[in-house]
Amino acid sequence: MTAVDDVEGRVFGTLLGALEASSVTLGHRLGLWLAVDGAGGPVTAAALASAAGIHPRYAREWLEAMGSAGYLVVADGSGDPAFSLAPGVREVLVDPDSGHNLMPMLRQSAAAAAALRPLEAAYRAGGGVGWAEFDIDMRDAQGDVNQLPLRTALAGWIREHLPTTAEKLSAGGRAADVGCGFGWATVGLAEGFPEATITAFDPDEYSASRAAENITEAGVAGRATVVTGPIEPDGPPFDLVVMAEMLHDVPDPVGVLAAAGARLAPGGVVLVADMKVADDYAAPGDEIDRLWYGFSLLVCLPDSMTARPSAATGTVFRAPLLRDYARRAGLDAVTVPVAHDFWTFHALTPAGR
Repeated sequence: MTAVDDVEGRVFGTLLGALEASSVTLGHRLGLWLAVDGAGGPVTAAALASAAGIHPRYAREWLEAMGSAGYLVVADGSGDPAFSLAPGVREVLVDPDSGHNLMPMLRQSAAAAAALRPLEAAYRAGGGVGWAEFDIDMRDAQGDVNQLPLRTALAGWIREHLPTTAEKLSAGGRAADVGCGFGWATVGLAEGFPEATITAFDPDEYSASRAAENITEAGVAGRATVVTGPIEPDGPPFDLVVMAEMLHDVPDPVGVLAAAGARLAPGGVVLVADMKVADDYAAPGDEIDRLWYGFSLLVCLPDSMTARPSAATGTVFRAPLLRDYARRAGLDAVTVPVAHDFWTFHALTPAGR
């Protein structure tokens, strides 16, 4: 095989993946995956069209395409072909409570692809494309990405790796969720530490409003509040400040860390969860580095470039750079060995303490 053959094969695989990813995401938007999953048995094109409210011809083409891709299996028997989910598909594409669900990331990929023209203009002008300028699925899917780990696992991680902090929260301590997005870290902390009070901060009005909705729906509004704005250096102290998958997006990460550090109570900790990447650049990179470079090029770097000045960190946020930001903010950073496929964790405390 020649070098040309190798590159051609890899690019063809990328093309095939891009087309199938869009088809999978379209199925989500139309409710087709849920309809197939909830049918109670193999579903025909006519039945899917009726259940999902789409044209039968589109239903047949989508079923056949997903069968060809191996995501659906065809039932044995005569008559119209009937399809059901292939083993494992429900966990990866349908079930929102599955730790294997990748549908939110596929939705974000589709939203990014729809913004290639604005991205092209931003690249040429040196400007940016903010989260609010993408299809609404970009932010909604980000909330779905974060919901399961932050709501169900965050409190356990803190108990295991930051036991002193956990004791303070259990005794009625105070925590902050900075760049809270849809508020899932706030909900997770409030549910995991019923005696604690939590303040969520996010300057994005849409995200802050969704956070307030989720907090209310979770029944923890009496102990959790949302501030539509950034964390400021002056104010009541916190025993814990959580920054979950947000620091690489902000134009002034050093300023945000400094403000958080100024709000720490004695013995307080800033817990940063951000993207798991190699400490050093390598080409070719591994799959995780490649994944985050894709999100950086299309989403996170353009968002951070909407402000001037901007650190323009990007999604590929390597640990040495995080430690440098922390040092400049007057904080020491220590890696926290939480096991997670996509995130790495750091505990930040005032320097010298």
